[in-house]
Amino acid sequence: MKQLNWATLGCGVIANELAHALSKEGNELISLIVKKLLKYDEERNSFIERYKKYSLVLGKDIKYTKNNTEFYGTALDIDKDGGLIVKSGNSTTVLKSGEISLYL
Repeated sequence: MKQLNWATLGCGVIANELAHALSKEGNELISLIVKKLLKYDEERNSFIERYKKYSLVLGKDIKYTKNNTEFYGTALDIDKDGGLIVKSGNSTTVLKSGEISLYL
């Protein structure tokens, strides 16, 4: 799954249409766009919460590889962007990709 790190939203207006763009219809269009963007963000947060609820990994000891080195830690949480938060010793890291194994 590709992660959306940022988005740019632009709205171009031809100079002679500026008055119309600032009219009630223009404001309604901008309001609709903002509402749709906020709904997308709410749906993403709802998905992450469901994903956490049914996760078989959270709270478990895991093994993962980073930079060709094996690490052991505990899967603590899933952040708002879907990264797995892992505690290894005294440090905490966020895994954005890769493979993990349950360490039994």
